Amino acid sequence: MRALRLVARGARFLTAALDHAIFPRHCLLSGQPLTESAPLPLISQAALDACEPAPSALDLMLTAQRHHEADDLYLSSIQALYAVGPPLGIQEAIHAIKYRGHRTLAVALGAHLAVLLEAPQPMPEAIVPVPIHPARRRERGYNQAVLLARGLSDATGIPVVEVLHRVVNTRSQTTLSDAQRSRNVHDVFALDPQADVRERRLLIVDDVFTTGATMNACAGVLLDGGAVRVDAVAVGATV
Repeated sequence: MRALRLVARGARFLTAALDHAIFPRHCLLSGQPLTESAPLPLISQAALDACEPAPSALDLMLTAQRHHEADDLYLSSIQALYAVGPPLGIQEAIHAIKYRGHRTLAVALGAHLAVLLEAPQPMPEAIVPVPIHPARRRERGYNQAVLLARGLSDATGIPVVEVLHRVVNTRSQTTLSDAQRSRNVHDVFALDPQADVRERRLLIVDDVFTTGATMNACAGVLLDGGAVRVDAVAVGATV
């Protein structure tokens, strides 16, 4: 039996080697063959270096302020790694995570978010992924924000707490106007009744920041639950 397992393992290894030789892996961002050790699964260092950095934390907060009344802005800070917009860049990786099942890439990108926590601000005590509705999670098989949060947790040691639930299955935010985005996420998130976030500093994680409507709605629920501060990070920010 052990000999059969060794033969099967060898066959799998040989098949994988032949696949890579005959059908070389290509970078998700550039489409070029991967001929080097990639910093992220299926993303070359050259393609990653070519991705435009996201706007500064100050610029992202100013963006959120333009879309929310002062009394309705609950986030203390917002940061992102890369800009999302033409030309093609990190959004290709985000699309691959959300719609093509690249879970390992999501975890790896989440670990990269750790560099955003080096700024001189209070370290969060827990990481809160933006939830998706159970129906969408069943359809996709996972929540990409949870995978990002796990990668960030692995890199920092900060625990992940899934204390938010999406109680309304809203339409996608992608094609909505600013006003529609705010209405679309109004009263759709709820705090787990068993969760205790009182006096805690929390960090919301999601894949993309656009106007901040989703993250801000989550922050409002957490603050209503007793959290003392809520910050947010994302892989990409729309520019």
